[in-house]
Amino acid sequence: MLRADGGRRAAGTPAPATEADLAARADACAAAPLLNCLLREVAERRPGTGTRPVYRLPGSGRLLRVRGGRRPAEPEVYTAGGWHRLDHAGLVELVAEELRRHTGLSNDALPSEMADSREVVAALLAARTCATPPGDPYLRSEQSLVTGHPHHPAPKARGGGPHTGWLPYAPEAHARFPLTLLGVRADTVVEEGDTSALDALGRAPHGYRLLPAHPWQLELTAPALAPAFADGRLVRLGTTAFPVWPTAAVRTVYAPGRDLFLKFSLDVRITNDIRRLWRHDLRALRGTDTRAAAAFAALGPRRPGSPTGATAPRTSPSRSWPSWSGTGCAAVCCPGRRRCWPPPSRRASPAARWPPRPTRPRGGRRISARSSRRC
Repeated sequence: MLRADGGRRAAGTPAPATEADLAARADACAAAPLLNCLLREVAERRPGTGTRPVYRLPGSGRLLRVRGGRRPAEPEVYTAGGWHRLDHAGLVELVAEELRRHTGLSNDALPSEMADSREVVAALLAARTCATPPGDPYLRSEQSLVTGHPHHPAPKARGGGPHTGWLPYAPEAHARFPLTLLGVRADTVVEEGDTSALDALGRAPHGYRLLPAHPWQLELTAPALAPAFADGRLVRLGTTAFPVWPTAAVRTVYAPGRDLFLKFSLDVRITNDIRRLWRHDLRALRGTDTRAAAAFAALGPRRPGSPTGATAPRTSPSRSWPSWSGTGCAAVCCPGRRRCWPPPSRRASPAARWPPRPTRPRGGRRISARSSRRC
């Protein structure tokens, strides 16, 4: 079989997806969770409608028909005496109008997030056609969740920015990248516990402490951080000598060679929240760790998934940075050993009712690194 470049494609190898194929797949992937929300929260099912159930939308009185299942598909609306298929844009318009009639309120942001989620899925599907998945089954699992939460209207929205801004850091695109290393002036650092895992990532000059930073967050907060770089509170120290792999959480990354997790703030709305780490949450980590360790110790011999070490936050507050109550950088460490089960071929979204994704590496040290803005 000939490839587009004139070479030969091995028998049985699927043909490269066309733009039309990818667009249709993106529509279907984005429509399923949106339909799940609409059917569960608003629609009224008509009795006796078989395998293609018909629903009445109470706000408008319109009839909607779908192919049923846990991932409903092929939405059709009854109008002008017949059933007419809706693409994702048409479905978003229908949902927005129904919600406005149902609640009496308008929400211009939600349709934009729905559309952004679909565009993100399209970009991810295209990127995955030429990306190389990681060989590690745990990482493949973490980077496999292309469609996102099955009951969220915009599960893959990434803030509406251009693809070039977020795609290099997307787990679903099998991304990997080095972290940016910053030096934080020592007189602004607040830390607790053993933060040696942070210090081992590089070397900070005298008078500074080392702090890793997510390159996407640095791009997002560049204007706010410019004064801190200008007056020396922050300095750039290059990048890590090794790549990290973003996990399904997007802002959490894993360094396999060091068995190390790092969790960052991102000034991006993902599902229902802008993914910021708040200082009051960081302050509670040691207490949470202590109580969790005591609970597992009371169970007797250690079992898979039990805590393996104490957390150790490091922050860098500065009153002159925006939103001081949440500014700073932090790290939380947890040592232990890796564990991965079941095999990757049996991992999927919990909505599929397959065995769950493997636990995070049992002993993976977990580090939560905050950017210098409230995040």
